Amino acid sequence: MSLRALDPLLQTDENTLHTEFVAHFYELITQSIQPPYAISIDGLWGTGKTTIMRGLQEKLSQAGYPVFWYNPWKYRQTENVVLAFLQSLYLTAADKKFLTDMHKHSTTILRVLLESGLDAGLKIITKGAFSLKELPISFSSMEDPRPLPFTGYQDAIKTIEKEFVELTLAISRHHAHKAVIIFIDDLDRCLPTDVLHFLEALKTLFITRGGKAMFICGLDTQVARQFIYDRYHSLGETFALNYFHKIFNLTLSMPYSSNIKGILLQYIQTLDEWDDPDQHKAEALAKMVYIRGLQSQIYSISKYLNIVTNFYTFLKFNPTYEFQSSNDFITNLLILKEAWPPMYATLVKETLRERFNMEQLIQSLIDQEQLLAEQEKFLTAYLGKETPFAKEYLSTWIAKHPTLA
Repeated sequence: MSLRALDPLLQTDENTLHTEFVAHFYELITQSIQPPYAISIDGLWGTGKTTIMRGLQEKLSQAGYPVFWYNPWKYRQTENVVLAFLQSLYLTAADKKFLTDMHKHSTTILRVLLESGLDAGLKIITKGAFSLKELPISFSSMEDPRPLPFTGYQDAIKTIEKEFVELTLAISRHHAHKAVIIFIDDLDRCLPTDVLHFLEALKTLFITRGGKAMFICGLDTQVARQFIYDRYHSLGETFALNYFHKIFNLTLSMPYSSNIKGILLQYIQTLDEWDDPDQHKAEALAKMVYIRGLQSQIYSISKYLNIVTNFYTFLKFNPTYEFQSSNDFITNLLILKEAWPPMYATLVKETLRERFNMEQLIQSLIDQEQLLAEQEKFLTAYLGKETPFAKEYLSTWIAKHPTLA
């Protein structure tokens, strides 16, 4: 099997492991929730939030629901991720001919988005970055310009709310009046200002009485709360928690997979080109990565799969390398690199600066750095002086195998 630039979880049974969760989620949405509504799916990066949402998206689409997918991280270079979202939704709906009836009425702000793009009219919702006096300029280039329905900031906000409701209703009418399901992915990868801007827009503009939108947002709740706390730290952590709950009506935690070792084994077997008919090496690698990953506090399934992918890549560049099922040097390094990137970078820097073997290198790191207890334990147990690799020179390995740097 070839490596693919897709979610690696989709190549394993992890997708089927979440089938029951997706089924319950689908039932909740279709039978128990009335829009407008906002749901967050809480989980660390790499725990499968995107996989869950993709499965749910497919199931809802098959049932005739209008489904939209927005990834604000892809629009991080734009001036405003909220405007990018509105334009993306509006252009998609216009392209599918859902908005014919809307064009007969007002649609002032949304039409500006469509006609003028992100650099015009709607910068007003960036909290003063754009003057109301400039807004008519955007309308002057439009055919049949309509009178502006507002004279101040609050009126503009009300207009945006009203038109977003009209937009979702127009889309819903073309789908047997089903709720418009909007998935927001990778929000917690954006800059804090973009995250807060989008969350505030979600609270004040989009979850509005009369609307037909249901937002499903995959994000690390702790990251979002920290962004809120950093902005409003003088109000305390309780405020950040209440603020988050004010935005999302419901938060669901990602289901924990108890079969990480099995997922790893399956993934290794799909990539494995070893002459190993009994799969002893594959099983040993899966066990080693799983146990030592837990010891180094790796909880993300994607991180486990990254280790396997990087090991597979290393073998492609170094086909004569022999994997050691009891204690493997390269596997240990790759786990270290995935678990603690800054510490691994320090190891690489130190080994290129000084001619140290692994025993000396690790001791130097312990003496000079304030390591976590689990970091020191991992280094000494699997790469230190009591291991077969004590006299190895990491600098030599990096020079010979540049994929390790």
